[in-house]
Amino acid sequence: MRKKKSTEGGGSPLWMTTFSDLMTLLLTFFILLYSISSVDENKFTDVANGLRSILTDSGASVIQEDTNPENREDDILTEESPPDGIEEEVLNDQVVTDKEAIEQLSKEIKAYVAEKELEGSVEVNITSMGILIDIKDYLFFETGKADLREESLGILNTLGQKLKNMPNEIMVEGHTDNIPISTYEFKSNWELSASRAITVVRYFSETQGIDPSRLSAVGHGEYKPKVSNDSSENRQLNRRVNIVVKYLNEENIEE
Repeated sequence: MRKKKSTEGGGSPLWMTTFSDLMTLLLTFFILLYSISSVDENKFTDVANGLRSILTDSGASVIQEDTNPENREDDILTEESPPDGIEEEVLNDQVVTDKEAIEQLSKEIKAYVAEKELEGSVEVNITSMGILIDIKDYLFFETGKADLREESLGILNTLGQKLKNMPNEIMVEGHTDNIPISTYEFKSNWELSASRAITVVRYFSETQGIDPSRLSAVGHGEYKPKVSNDSSENRQLNRRVNIVVKYLNEENIEE
């Protein structure tokens, strides 16, 4: 007697399970490709939601990570940028240090002037540009000449040693009175004042070792008088050499 074939239970064939897994993997793969090739925020959100749904259905957990390039750029800038106020604080410290250095130098020069009893020939003041050292021309030069006198070397050497190790720029200005000059060496007060300023600059550079890039020479002639040229005393005040030690930072300039 022929036996009846046993009836199999209900459910999908085994190959359907394998096929379903394959389709899931392919879908995940294309979703990843899609997400990599596009950085549009709306599309990225849709893709992420789809991927999350698939993985959640398969029992996997998802760790969300913000991969928005704009957000990452903001994070990088935040990490690299110094905290608010740090840069400004550093600049303020530099300004204070510069002012203190200028004030200290001014005190030292004034002390030297007092020690050598040069108050009548040398004035030291702090201006909007820095230190202004006003020196009567006769302390450095003979009348109508631009060669340094021996008596000038002491103060120039002292100034040179104090200025040598400072980073500040130094400007030397020559001034004359309004009495015209016309010699073989100097055709006008322009040439005389400029030559005197250059002589001092060269001495600082060649004898005292001050960096030439920090030095400049200006000849004003008779055109920037200190007082009116209406008397011999005033004309003597106008014949001068100014040594200006400039502030390092423009922020130090006072109104």
